[in-house]
Amino acid sequence: MPDNSKKIDDTDVHQAKENGDESENFDDSIWDEIIEDDFVAPEDDSKECDHFERLTNSKLSDSLPTEEIVLHKKFISIVDKLVCKFPFLKINEFVEEFVNGQYTKHFFPKYNFSKKSDFSTCLRKTALNMPAKREKYLSESNKSDYARHINLKKTSIFTSYNFLKSECNYFQEELLFLYNYNWIRSIVLINYLKNISSLEEIIKNNAIIDVNKFEYFNLKLNSDQIDILENSFDEIKNELYAKKMIQYFENTYVLDVNFDSIEYSIKQIVEDEIEGIAYGNLVTKLIKKHKFISSIPHYDFLNILLTSYVDLGFFKVEYGFKGSDKTEHRYFTITNYENQQLSGQSAQNLPFYGRQNDPHQFIQDIKYLRKGDFDDDDDQVTRIAGLILAGTQNMISETEDFSQFDFAVNMTGFKPTKEQEKIMIQSKLVLLPETKIIHIKVMINEQVDLETVKSIQKILPENQQAMIISFENVSDEITSLISNDHAIQIIDKKVLQLWAEITPEIPCRKGSIVKIMQGQYIGKIAKLNHIDYTTGKASVKIIGLDEEKVVLIGSLKEINLFDDPILDEHILLCNNYFEFLNILHNKSSNIEFNKALFNQENNCDEFVIPRDDWTLKKDVAFASVYGNINSRIRANGKTFENKFSCSCEYFQNENKICFHLISLLNEIGIRCNLFSETWNSEENILSECMSDL
Repeated sequence: MPDNSKKIDDTDVHQAKENGDESENFDDSIWDEIIEDDFVAPEDDSKECDHFERLTNSKLSDSLPTEEIVLHKKFISIVDKLVCKFPFLKINEFVEEFVNGQYTKHFFPKYNFSKKSDFSTCLRKTALNMPAKREKYLSESNKSDYARHINLKKTSIFTSYNFLKSECNYFQEELLFLYNYNWIRSIVLINYLKNISSLEEIIKNNAIIDVNKFEYFNLKLNSDQIDILENSFDEIKNELYAKKMIQYFENTYVLDVNFDSIEYSIKQIVEDEIEGIAYGNLVTKLIKKHKFISSIPHYDFLNILLTSYVDLGFFKVEYGFKGSDKTEHRYFTITNYENQQLSGQSAQNLPFYGRQNDPHQFIQDIKYLRKGDFDDDDDQVTRIAGLILAGTQNMISETEDFSQFDFAVNMTGFKPTKEQEKIMIQSKLVLLPETKIIHIKVMINEQVDLETVKSIQKILPENQQAMIISFENVSDEITSLISNDHAIQIIDKKVLQLWAEITPEIPCRKGSIVKIMQGQYIGKIAKLNHIDYTTGKASVKIIGLDEEKVVLIGSLKEINLFDDPILDEHILLCNNYFEFLNILHNKSSNIEFNKALFNQENNCDEFVIPRDDWTLKKDVAFASVYGNINSRIRANGKTFENKFSCSCEYFQNENKICFHLISLLNEIGIRCNLFSETWNSEENILSECMSDL
């Protein structure tokens, strides 16, 4: 990263730089228009879970080596934390599937996840300690050992895998009992939902079926589970009562909720969200209304209900791309959906921010990325989809009939710009006037063979075209076959680069930390969790807000962390940076935090930086001046007051991290690459400095 700082001695005081050109201060002009409100996240009322710890006490005898006991206790703590949040998580199976390269969407229904962040939570350093970036199956139909072999060659995965595998083997019986216990507890709750409360009736009841004889829950128990239920029935009831999931009324335990009240709550939640609500947020709000939902396998049950509401015409749903999981769905009432369609049309001419696109780097990167399929990774398909999204914003998902394609573009009403027309002439691409849809097949590193072209010809309807993107040489036979029929065309590397050259900004990458540049949440800092390429919308986790929000993808501007594409460190940097930003936010105010981060580039031009530029050292105070404000950071300070000081009014009155210190700490972290794999280690001075906040 270029260093524009000045060098001074600790005692030197210089005036700040003058403001730069107005065009460089666009973020500042936006910031001045923002009226800031404080957002307060709801308190976490969860209690510490220690069920696994109690199950395993007998296995931690004093005869074991101290080092072994330490490792066992570490694993026990991990299990209790994760299973408390995800009661149906089988850690041993999760780890094996992760290492094998299973696609992320597979984990959601199996382990009852409701958000993308649930998967990330399991991978955190304080949990399973697995890197988010990994090799995956080549395709859903090709599940070879290749991904597993590549993943286990990575030290970070190999080390954690061996530890977790060893512990899972050691506590095999206890883990199985814990899972069975949680499953049985959920069955007790589900039966209470139908006013079935006696032990005998619960054992006999094999399913929850509605009036149309549709099965909501399969409640069959095996012999081991029946034994646990018989031996733990009173304990389960007492636990559920203590957690306020059931009540005690007239000498019996009852659940004051039924199916009708759940259905009413779902409809009310969706109706209240005028911008629609993502599946994960819907589940979160439903759990707040009915706490017991968190302890039952709600993924399939809720999706059955939601699908029926869509089929009956109560709701409209925005789906993700083909093969996406249910967490990517967004639900609306009919009225709210129609209003959103109108507001979406008025937003079509808004500026597109994203991240700067280097066309040469775009082509270079795309050759080495895996093909992908709109899973959570940065891959060839999402890069090309992003290029199109930035240009037309009219993408659609393919149906099963066109499953050999990766996605399609709706060309209805498309009017090419002069630049686009020039490229089409230069590259001899033909857009037939009657074309309504163009199907896209990504084959960057694959040879386009005769079989592929003929199979496309068989299924391609009239008024539709297909474009194959391939960097490999095309045979004369293929060229001859498609030369007289513009329905199928091949886009090579040169043509793709031409399109990249007229696309100065492309969408932010999933996982990126972004600034929201327009719309309701303008001026906020967020993490980009999901992009819906069909609607041009993105789900973001805004720092300071409890729930994910939906914004236009074009309204997001990616904060550049200068990741090295060769090291493949984008997700790692973003996750660590997001953790860092949350620490800063919690020790500051929304106004100070957002002002510092939103206008970071211009803020740092105003600072006078000490002799070692942006390097933070343990034994040397990092002193700086902003106008007439003096700020100082002592990385080896023992208390907050020792570590941080600033002469500004906010710091003096509130004793919290101010705008000036946030700007300095943020720039130190980015310039010195402190959000890399060293984050949360003793060698990372910034991480150590922040540890007490």
